[in-house]
Amino acid sequence: MTVSLPLIDKQRDSRYLLAIAAVLPYLLLYLLPLGSHPLFVPDETRYAEIPREMLESGDWIVPHLNGLRYFEKPPFGYWANALSIAVFGENAFAVRFPGALAVGLTALLIFLFVRREFGDQRTALWSTLIYLTFTGVYIIGGLAVLDNLLVLFLTGGIMAYARALQEKDSGKAFGYSGVSGIFLGLGFLTKGFLALAIPVLVLVPWMFWQGFWRSCLVQSLWVLLGAFAVILPWSIMIYLREEDFWHYFFWVEHIQRFFADDAQHKEPFHFFLIYLPLLGIPWTSLLPAVIAGLRTKFGKGDKTPQTCLLWSWFVLTLLFFSASKGKLLTYILPCFPPLAILIALGLSRYLQREETRLFEFGMLLNVMFLLGVVITMLIKQYSDFSAPAFDRDETWKVISVLAVLIMGVIGGLTAFLGSQPNLRLGGVLLVIVPLLIVSPWVIPQGLLERKAASPFFNQHRHLITGDTVVVASGKIVRAVNWYLKRDDVYLLDRHELEYGLLYPEASGRLLDPQAFVELLEQKRTHYPVAIFCKKHCLAIEQRLPPNAREYSYGIIKMWYVPR
Repeated sequence: MTVSLPLIDKQRDSRYLLAIAAVLPYLLLYLLPLGSHPLFVPDETRYAEIPREMLESGDWIVPHLNGLRYFEKPPFGYWANALSIAVFGENAFAVRFPGALAVGLTALLIFLFVRREFGDQRTALWSTLIYLTFTGVYIIGGLAVLDNLLVLFLTGGIMAYARALQEKDSGKAFGYSGVSGIFLGLGFLTKGFLALAIPVLVLVPWMFWQGFWRSCLVQSLWVLLGAFAVILPWSIMIYLREEDFWHYFFWVEHIQRFFADDAQHKEPFHFFLIYLPLLGIPWTSLLPAVIAGLRTKFGKGDKTPQTCLLWSWFVLTLLFFSASKGKLLTYILPCFPPLAILIALGLSRYLQREETRLFEFGMLLNVMFLLGVVITMLIKQYSDFSAPAFDRDETWKVISVLAVLIMGVIGGLTAFLGSQPNLRLGGVLLVIVPLLIVSPWVIPQGLLERKAASPFFNQHRHLITGDTVVVASGKIVRAVNWYLKRDDVYLLDRHELEYGLLYPEASGRLLDPQAFVELLEQKRTHYPVAIFCKKHCLAIEQRLPPNAREYSYGIIKMWYVPR
């Protein structure tokens, strides 16, 4: 009897392996650790509390924080977090899930773009893995901030429009343009006009550079139609509800933040030039090899439209954010999708050479960096020169970190000494991936006490009943709102809620020292009072009655005054 065996579909198996190679690191790095540590104060609790108040009030048009109007951002990021909370519950995983999902979808767009535009699945896979293992992308991707969603929509919008301009089939071109508009419209609903400014800045020079300016006039119309279809419904509704929204959002949150000399988070022009290499560890040390690899095509450089787009995207976005007066490290995140593709393209070409000294030099820098971290950590932990990062009962964390750092050194040496391109690139992954996998689980307790407040609120929540009058400093009010499920907290200072306090219905919510004393005297005869602020609140301590009980954790202090 003859048994016929089915033929092995090598192409299908190859696709399965590619999917596993990309999805498994994403699951390990981004989804698995989302609930491993509490939400950080202040940013993560802000992007948890606003969606919570949306769900509680049923108002999905006007964002509120502590029951006050909060007009710093449009609503899409809040909508995404609110839906996640509705599905997964009020926990850290739910609040961080939309951002982590956005990172995964951005990586998918990178894979599809490289495979479509460069026709190389191997380079597409490495572009995806490089993006997922940038240190900055990983750190920000595990936080509940809006930048991850913005990067997804910018990436999709720029890629789709670039494809539309090069597409010969007019029907497909119009489709890509419409998709681009939808992406950019969602980006606008996430972080405002920035989502429209960056694509214009990137694409206009590229279109003239490549001679696409004739077709861009028609395609741009479809982009605008797609964007307006997404933007207008909420924009009209918010205007009908809050006439002042657009003035505040455009003038204060965009113009003043970008140009004003007293802009929030003010930093010098070179700020991102210094931190970009650190956020791109371990891949940015290989940039000399990348540039050499990109120059191999056509002798003086790769001048294909796709590669020129990537350079325009990376360089002009970097310059745009560097020109802004206000800067945070998260702002630079849109530079990383094109950078990941450029690195993958450059290394794939460079490692085909017989002479690869630039790559080896970059890997030597990575190995030296890891060894420097090991030595610094040992000195800091076991000498008297400075306070240790980890407490004495956290020895297992120290051992874990040292172990993955040594694994990284081994990976770096593997890449340095290897001969096959895949082996060398795999060695680069080994430099960083073990450290990234372990890092969420080994955060020092001291850092958690400074940045995370949930243990404190979990321990003392029983004191705060429904009739307790709650007062808080503006710097920690978001955590108070989130953990106590309250949106009626009195404020000791304005902080970022200054605009919402201008409205008549907010009268009495902001307490100066005299108003605080009067409120305390009036309320504590009938209700318990809880006051939250950061440590060293001497102005508050001096005005408390003798029966006030003091509790503290990390940087947070609470005084509880029973009725």
